Amino acid sequence: MPLLGSLLVLVFTLSQSVRDVYFGSVFQRFDFFQIILLAFSWSTVIFATTTLIRAPSDIAKLRAQSGPIVAGQCYDRHRLDELFLCADPYRSGDL
Repeated sequence: MPLLGSLLVLVFTLSQSVRDVYFGSVFQRFDFFQIILLAFSWSTVIFATTTLIRAPSDIAKLRAQSGPIVAGQCYDRHRLDELFLCADPYRSGDL
């Protein structure tokens, strides 16, 4: 099918225009972060449920490695804060 890509782009464009027309008022009534929170929450629930059903051993592996995962997240957060604080010369004392 040589025109499959063009057909998929057309379907995507039409589906997004239908979404914008019919759900535009819904998205305007709610705060942007509420919509993001809802989308990521549902994604987390769906993917966690799928993993629990299809590969429960992966959840056990994740639970066994929870300490390094949390430590890595805290370290990354600390590095991001450090980078942003150092980007401001008034806060870092690099005047």
